[in-house]
Amino acid sequence: MMNATGHNRFFTENDVQRFVIVSLTAALCAPSLLGAQDKPAPSAAKEVARITLPATPLVFQGDFFQRSGTKTLGFQSRALLSGRPAGVTKEPAYKGKALYGSIVLGNQGQTEYLIAVDDDAQAVYLDANQNGDLSDDSPVAWTWQSKGRKDAEKHFYEANWSVEARFDLGGKRVSRTPLSVALMHEAGSDTLRVRVYTVRSGRAEHRSKIYSALVISNSRTGVVLSDPELAASQKEGVGTLFVDANGDGTFMPMGVKKAFPMGSAVEFFGEWVKLESNADGSVVVARAAAAPPEAAFKPLPPKKAGDTAADFEMLLPDGSKAKLSDYKGKYVLLDLWATWCGPCLTAMPKVEAHWKALRHNANLAFVGVCVSDERAAFDKWVKENGPGYSFTIGYDPAGKQTLGKDVMYLYGVAAIPTTYVLDPEGRILAVYTGLTSENEKALLKLLEEKGIKEK
Repeated sequence: MMNATGHNRFFTENDVQRFVIVSLTAALCAPSLLGAQDKPAPSAAKEVARITLPATPLVFQGDFFQRSGTKTLGFQSRALLSGRPAGVTKEPAYKGKALYGSIVLGNQGQTEYLIAVDDDAQAVYLDANQNGDLSDDSPVAWTWQSKGRKDAEKHFYEANWSVEARFDLGGKRVSRTPLSVALMHEAGSDTLRVRVYTVRSGRAEHRSKIYSALVISNSRTGVVLSDPELAASQKEGVGTLFVDANGDGTFMPMGVKKAFPMGSAVEFFGEWVKLESNADGSVVVARAAAAPPEAAFKPLPPKKAGDTAADFEMLLPDGSKAKLSDYKGKYVLLDLWATWCGPCLTAMPKVEAHWKALRHNANLAFVGVCVSDERAAFDKWVKENGPGYSFTIGYDPAGKQTLGKDVMYLYGVAAIPTTYVLDPEGRILAVYTGLTSENEKALLKLLEEKGIKEK
């Protein structure tokens, strides 16, 4: 079936309240419901809990991932060709010349869905019922927009569709599950950008408490993958279980662990488990797992004004090393950032602008440390962007490892960008999370009080 309205709205707990209550209980000896297509290798690990999520919302807005702090593969490109596919038996009356493509959804039976694009009519047709007729499926409301400078403007149209796909649940069981399919097309191009999600919702009960829950796929076919190695080999992402752990009505972390990726050891309501899902995300099994090495390091309290800044070593772009203590005797603006952090990258030019206006002060240093990141990503960023920055930029060699040595752990940081102002003795004068205009004003006022002024 197809959603004829093409909704674009954010899916929150208010939507979940309408769906089936789900129990997260001690395991029973029940037959496995994990689909053969994504079932991990048989495990003798104890089943801690089984979560059933039967409800399938028909609409889902992809910016949920950005707002929840969860990574997603984003849009995938599909080629559009001029030749009419053999599977097309009937077409609408096109206004211009049609281009054709297809997407694969689900993992059982006929998984290909044909698509036709008519730029002149600003329309895309998807054979949702897979009968070869592109003219008998419900229409979708498309959003037309322009991006870029007026002299290099690009025109896009986009919409969300709901398409019912089939999933193999094993044991000759098949589910028909509505998927959220986001399509974007640049007028005049020969590509179609596609983003697909399987979304399952319900409410989870644990120790007499009830929590709203979601399972979301992160693969191009909508299959909820549970094996990280398999997902990586297919250039896909594993599924994610979201739980509103603090009952604030959202699935966004806000300092609370709410996103639990499949297949890796995660701390789930005080127990270390690995989560497995069947192909359509309707059943999630939590199995006992060994805690990873980093679990031995309990979070440190966030560094605050009045604390002594923790010393650390960083790698500089030229291969040399430096320590924070090398800057003792100066006021230091210490900025923690990462290449994967959008707000960090937005703030970097502001930091550079302030440094240029302040660097005439001999008793001041700016230090930007790339934290919780891959060395290759840092090197790539430096190669592409480094020449535009004149303050000191370094890399935390601990990378993404959290074994009590990385800078984020030492400073008790939960979110970046985070900026510290240190006095010449290495004591923290102020901490700013996010370089907002208010924080910029407060930072400059603090430095001015210390005799450090912009030109």
